[in-house]
Amino acid sequence: MKLSMVGVTKYTGHLPAANQVSESLIYALAELTFELANRTNAVIDELLAQLDLTAPLASALLHLDPSAPALPMRELASRLSCDPSTVMFLADRLEERGLLQRRVDPKNRRVRLLVLTPKGARVRGALVERMATGSPIACLPVRDQQQLRRLLAKALGRQ
Repeated sequence: MKLSMVGVTKYTGHLPAANQVSESLIYALAELTFELANRTNAVIDELLAQLDLTAPLASALLHLDPSAPALPMRELASRLSCDPSTVMFLADRLEERGLLQRRVDPKNRRVRLLVLTPKGARVRGALVERMATGSPIACLPVRDQQQLRRLLAKALGRQ
């Protein structure tokens, strides 16, 4: 989905004095944010097409870290903010592609754990690598990336 500020009417009210920032700056920042998101999404969409994955399948893969302990299906549902039945559907598709296996938790036989297969770990690695190198942010020096991260986290109230 492409985001755009085209056709959006600029705010004509008064900005709070505490902001001490002009409306045009806020508008420009919003425009740049949309452009960054669109370029990043284009890179990801291209890769997903190459890997024959949907965005939800890729998101599930990204949450299954091969260096971390196996993840219970309910925990993945929580991390994806979705219903456990959705994770069941995603796990079915990933298992059909040979990217993950479901295993019984030896501590609680009612719990199913999700484990990446070697192929799944390779596909996940390709996703992570392409997201890291394909984003326009990747061309920034590490110090600038860290500063941008701090600023975005601050803007989102995640200090």
